[in-house]
Amino acid sequence: MRDILRARAPLAVDQTKGTGDEREGGEAEDVRREGRGTAMFLVGAGCSKSAGIPLASEIAREASVALERDYRAADPVRAGSPVPSNAVEALNALIEGGHVPARFMPKDGAPRWADLYSYVFSEHIKHPNHQRALIASLVDTEKLGLNWSHACLGELVNLRFVHTVLTTNFDQLVLKGIIRTGIIPVVADGLESLIRISAKPRWPQVVHVHGSMHTYELRNSYDALRETEDDAGLQSLMLSILKETTVLVVIGYSGGEEGVMSLLQQAARSLPRMVVYWVAHESDYANLSERARDLLETGEYKYFILDQDSDDFFNKLLGELGVGPPGWIKRPLAVLEQQAKIAPPPTASDDVQALIDAYADRVRFAVKHGELQDTAEMEATERRSANRFSEAAEKIAADADYRAHERKLRLHATSLFDLFKAMPEQDLSILERAIEEFQMLASLEGTKLASDTKNLIEARLELYDRLPDEGDQRPELADRIAASAALAQTRVALGSREWALMEHYRAEVMQQKAERLKRDANGGTSEIQQRRAKLLTEARNSYEAALPVLSLEDVIKAKECKEALAGALTELAELRPRTAKANLRQAKALFQEVIDFARRNTPGMKYAGALENFAEVFVITAKRHPEDARAARDEARALLREAENIYHEVDDVDGLRSVQSKLTTIEE
Repeated sequence: MRDILRARAPLAVDQTKGTGDEREGGEAEDVRREGRGTAMFLVGAGCSKSAGIPLASEIAREASVALERDYRAADPVRAGSPVPSNAVEALNALIEGGHVPARFMPKDGAPRWADLYSYVFSEHIKHPNHQRALIASLVDTEKLGLNWSHACLGELVNLRFVHTVLTTNFDQLVLKGIIRTGIIPVVADGLESLIRISAKPRWPQVVHVHGSMHTYELRNSYDALRETEDDAGLQSLMLSILKETTVLVVIGYSGGEEGVMSLLQQAARSLPRMVVYWVAHESDYANLSERARDLLETGEYKYFILDQDSDDFFNKLLGELGVGPPGWIKRPLAVLEQQAKIAPPPTASDDVQALIDAYADRVRFAVKHGELQDTAEMEATERRSANRFSEAAEKIAADADYRAHERKLRLHATSLFDLFKAMPEQDLSILERAIEEFQMLASLEGTKLASDTKNLIEARLELYDRLPDEGDQRPELADRIAASAALAQTRVALGSREWALMEHYRAEVMQQKAERLKRDANGGTSEIQQRRAKLLTEARNSYEAALPVLSLEDVIKAKECKEALAGALTELAELRPRTAKANLRQAKALFQEVIDFARRNTPGMKYAGALENFAEVFVITAKRHPEDARAARDEARALLREAENIYHEVDDVDGLRSVQSKLTTIEE
C-alpha cells in the first residue's frame, strides 16, 4: 500500500515551522526537503459517509418522501389519504400517481435509489434554490464534524504527497481537512471557476467537479452530470493534470455516473500508462460498476484494492508511509500559532494595535501553557499509527503496572502481535507474550470480548502453524482455541457475524485435528480413519452453519469458509465412499466459486493455491470413480499446469516444487 504515494512534490514556500511535523523516522522524516513527484486523489461520497453526509441513495429516499408529501398536498383527492410510513411506500405512491417511472421499483422489490437520485434533480427538484434547500435539510453544517478520511487526506496534501484533490461531493470536508493543517488551497467549485486550476500547481488545489453546497447550481441532474463530460475546458484540464501526475487514487467513488468516468476513460486512452489505484468498498471485482471495470482494463498500471473502509484505508496508508496521525492531532495549537500574526494597518490606532498585541499574547500563552501532557496511551497510539509497534509496546511497558489497566493491556498486546507479524524473522517469544495478554483480556469478559477473543485465536493460530507436529503441543493448543471460540459464542447473539466467525474458528480447529491424524503413522487404520471422518463431519457442519452469515457480513471470510468447507468435503469423499459422489459434487461447486473469485481479485499465488486445492477434487474423483478417471486426471493436470505457470511467473520455488510433485504423481 505504501507504494501508492511514494511520489512527493516540493513545497512552493517553506511552512515547516510550527506545524506539528517535527517527526522522526518513516517516509515523513525529511518530508519537507525532498521532491519526488506528485499524486492526485479523486474522492467520492464513500469518504464522507462516516462524517454523517448522506449518500446519493439516502438523499433519493428523503427526496421521495418530500416529493410525495408535496404532490399529495396539491391533489385534493389525495389530500386526506394516509401518509406513507417510509420511503418505499412514498416511492410506490409516486409511481402510482405517474410522477416517477416504474423502472425505479423493479419487480424484485429493491428500489433503485442511486439511479433515482439524478432523476429527481432532473425532473422534479430543478431550481438551484430548491436543490440547496433539500441538501441543507439533510446536512446540519453546524454539527457536521471532520471525519478521519479527510483529516488524513489533508495531511497528505500538507506533506505534499498530493497536489490536487478532485471530489464529486457537495460537502466541503476536503477543504476542512486541508485547512486544519494550516493551508488554504485553491478551490474551484464549479465549471466557471476552473481557470484557477493549474496542471502544474505550486499550491494545493481542490476541484468540486459537480459543484458544492454553496455554488449557484448543484450539478446533480442528468443534464448537469453530462455537462461535466461535454465541457471542453474540463476535458483539457483533466488530461493536463493527469499528464503531470504520478498516480491517481480513486476512493469512495462508485464510478457509476457518466460525466467524470467519461473524462477518466478519455484520459486513460490518451495516457495508456497512467497509473490508477481504485480503492473500493466492494469485496469483489465483479461488483464494481461497469465504467470502473472499463477504466481498470484500459492501458497498463491499473490496480484495484477491494473491501476497504475509507477511514481505515487512510489510517493504514499514513501508517505504512511512516507518517502516523496528522501533525495537528498531536499539536492542536500549532496551526493557531502559525497563523497568529495579524499585520496592523499603517495608520492603526492605539486601540487596534493593542487588540492585535493582546491576541498574539493570548496565543503565545495558550501554546506555552495550554497543551495537555501526553499520556503513555496517547504516545503509544501515535506510534502504532506510524507502524512503529515496538516503540508503542515500550511506551506502555514503561508503566510496570500496565497489566492492571484494560486499555493499556490491550494496546500492549495488539502492539506485540502486530510487531510479530511485521518482523522479517519472527520471534516466537513476542507472540507468546501477546497470547498471554490476549488471554488475560478475554478472561475479563468486557465489552470487547468478541474482538479480544478474535485476537487471541488469531495469535494462537499463528503459533499453531509454527509448532512441531510431534508431541502434544498442537492438540492442546487446538483444544484451547476451540474452547475460547465456544465461550465467546455464549456472549454474542446467535447468528451474528461474531458468532459465525467463532463457528468458523471451531471448524478450522477440527479440520486441523483431522489433518494431523492423517499424517499419523497409524493414519491408515480403521480407527484413525473413523476419528478423522467424525472430525471432518463436525467441521463441515460448523462451516455450513457459519457460511450463510459470513456471506452477508464478511465476503472475504466467506471465501475462506467456502474453500475450507470444500477441503473438508474432499477429505470426507476419501473416507466415506457411500457419500463420496455427493461430497465431491458439492466440493467442486464451492471450489469453482473460490476459483472464480480468486481469478478476479487475487490473480497471483492465492489463485494458484486455489487451483491446487481444486485439482485435489479431481484426483480423488479419479480414485473413487474409475469410469471418470481419465477425464478427472486431465482436469487435475490442466489446473496444476495453470498453477505451475503462476508460480513460475512470481518466482515461488516452494509452490513450483509442490505442484510439480503433484503432476508427477498424476503422470505415474
